[in-house]
Amino acid sequence: MKTALEYPRSEEDIHCPLCSKKMQWSWGGNYTRQNIKSYLFSIYYCESCDFSRTYPFVSNEVYMATRSKDDPNKFEPHIFGKAHELLVNRIRKERKSGSLLDLGCNEGHLIKLLSPYDYECFGVEIDQDSAQRGIDAGLPIIQEDFLNYDFKQEYDIIVMNHVLEHIPQLDPIPKRIAELVKSDGVVFINIPHLDGIIPRIMKHKWSILAPYTHLWFFSKKSIYNYFKDHFQDITLYTNTTAEPIGWHWKEPKTIIKTIIAKIGMLFGQGDELRIVLRNPIKN
Repeated sequence: MKTALEYPRSEEDIHCPLCSKKMQWSWGGNYTRQNIKSYLFSIYYCESCDFSRTYPFVSNEVYMATRSKDDPNKFEPHIFGKAHELLVNRIRKERKSGSLLDLGCNEGHLIKLLSPYDYECFGVEIDQDSAQRGIDAGLPIIQEDFLNYDFKQEYDIIVMNHVLEHIPQLDPIPKRIAELVKSDGVVFINIPHLDGIIPRIMKHKWSILAPYTHLWFFSKKSIYNYFKDHFQDITLYTNTTAEPIGWHWKEPKTIIKTIIAKIGMLFGQGDELRIVLRNPIKN
């Protein structure tokens, strides 16, 4: 087991992107999930905002060299398919039709699942390879940065499914989303929840920690404050999606994880934080 001093620490002060106060080193680990062989990291924490970030800070322009060459980083339906189905059900419950914008759509898996229904879908993906696979499949996707792209309309529904934690530039996002959604529209955002009971127990072994590509971890407090100046109606709740769904159900540890995760959900400590935004403030 590594000691705290062996985990990477910044020689310079790290400041919170939300409040600019100095962040403190919290804990470190050696991440070995998702075919990563070994990735040493640290978590820095802002007590004022209840907000965490990973170190080293990655650009997300490419995946880290520690990733297995045998892993093409493609969508694995048995791992994430259930989560997408749950998201489709949430969207269908909210709106039966309308224009839908999927920000950070990857290859367009959600768009494909929504194709049988009465939605006008459009996806934006910054990663060239992922976007191209969706385009080649005939899906309405473009390879662009949604922060800079000139959209020609507002949308009834906006989805940002496990994307926010990957984006280095946090400042412009709330205003940009408020600009893109209709005044009577709805926004669905899902992010990892580091305060969940499973992450607290598993620490560096939590699969969705993914410090080689995840930059930020919001709490309920920090995500509410992040969006409150741009949306009048903010609903927050947690779910268990990332762990252990998609893994081997016959293994005893999976059964134990499931029981713990279900208990965590009852107390608002699931491993996924879900945000629903309504009534955008149009500046």
